[in-house]
Amino acid sequence: MTRQGHGMTSESGRPADSPQLLRLGFVADFPEEKWESMDLVAEMAVAEFAARPELGIRPVTLTPPYQRIFGRLSAKRAAWNLDRLTNRRWTLPRGLRQAIRRERPDAVFVVDHSYAHIVPVIRAEAVPVIVMCHDLDAFRDLMTPHGNGLRSRLRRGFARPILEGLLQADRIVTGSNVVREEFLARFGDRYAADRVSTVTYGVAPEFLAQSRCDSWPFHGLGNLSGPMLLHVGSTIPRKRIDVLLSTVAELAETSPGVTLVRVGGRLTDGQRSLAENLGIAARIREMPRLSREEIAELYRRADVVLVTSDAEGFGLPVAEALACGAEVVASDIPVLRETGGTCVTYAKPGDSEAFANAVRGVLAVQGGRSPGELEARRAWTTRYRWETFAKGLAAVVNAI
Repeated sequence: MTRQGHGMTSESGRPADSPQLLRLGFVADFPEEKWESMDLVAEMAVAEFAARPELGIRPVTLTPPYQRIFGRLSAKRAAWNLDRLTNRRWTLPRGLRQAIRRERPDAVFVVDHSYAHIVPVIRAEAVPVIVMCHDLDAFRDLMTPHGNGLRSRLRRGFARPILEGLLQADRIVTGSNVVREEFLARFGDRYAADRVSTVTYGVAPEFLAQSRCDSWPFHGLGNLSGPMLLHVGSTIPRKRIDVLLSTVAELAETSPGVTLVRVGGRLTDGQRSLAENLGIAARIREMPRLSREEIAELYRRADVVLVTSDAEGFGLPVAEALACGAEVVASDIPVLRETGGTCVTYAKPGDSEAFANAVRGVLAVQGGRSPGELEARRAWTTRYRWETFAKGLAAVVNAI
C-alpha cells in the first residue's frame, strides 16, 4: 500500500506525517461496553505501532465518544442495551464519518467483527478497511436459524448487516487458523481465501513478568485448605459454566477443600441456582474487577486453570495461563488445541466427569513435575506476542 497524499497538512493545520508512515485508523469497541478482550486487542496493537515506527504504521484512534442516553434514566440492563444499540447504529457511523474526514487515514482497522456493519460507511469515504473476525458467534443465527419468533427474527436482523459489512471488507484477519478455516468453509463462496489472513493474538506484558507479590493473602484467598481451581472468562453460554460447576461438584467428593475462583463477571441467577443445587456455592469465590497484574498472580498461584468452553475464537485464558507457567485443563476442541498445543491437558467437551478426572490426574503428579515442564509452557507462548501481531497486521495493511 502506498500513501495517498493524506499526510499533507490538514485543514485543521495538523502537521504532515513522515511520508514513510501509513496512517492506520482504529475503530475500537466503545470502552463502556466492557468487552475486555476486544479492548486488549486495540490497546496492545496501538501501543505496538506507536512504539515501533519501523513498522511503517502510525495508529490513529477513530472511535467517537460514547453517548449515555437511556442509561441516565435507568440503571437497568435494558437501558444499557438500548444505549449500546443507539451508539453502535447511530453515534458510531456519524462520528466515524467525521473522524475519517478529520484524520484522513490511509486505511482503517475495525478491531471487532461485531462492528462490521460500519464497513460501508468507511468504504464510502474511499478508505480501505480491514476487519478482525474473532469468531463466528455473531452469525450463528444466520448460519443455523432456529424458529420464526420475534426474538429470532430480531437476532437475524441485527446479524445480517454485520455479516454483509464483513464481506465488503478489503481484508479480513482472524486470530486463529481454526476460525479462518471455519469462516472460509461457511463463506468461501462469497469471499476470496487469499484475502483472509491469520494474525495471532499476543499476551499482555503482565503475564510474562515475574511475580511481584511477596505475600498471599489475595482478596481473601490466603486461607484455602485445598486445591484452587481458576476460571477466567465471561458467563455466556458457550463458556459452559454448567460443566465448570459440575466439575467442581465431582472434585469436591474426593477433595473436600477444593475452591473455585471465578474472574470475569458474576454468575447468572441460573448458574447460581445450579451451584446451590450441587452443594458447592460456598466453594466459589467470585472476584471483583481485577487488574491484569492481579489476574496474572492468580494464574501463577492456581493449582489448575479450567477452560470448559465448547466454542472459542482463540482461547486467550489458555495462552495467558501458560505464559504464567500454570497447569491448564481445557475442552478438547480444535481451537484450544491450536492455542495450547501439547502443554495443556484436554478433556471431552461438555463432560464434567472427564474434566474432574483430568484435574485429578494433574493434581496427582503436580508435585513431581520438573522446572523444565514449567519452562516448556512458557516457551510455547513465545508465539503469542503483540509485536508479532503488529508485524502481521502491518503486512496485511501493506498488501491492500
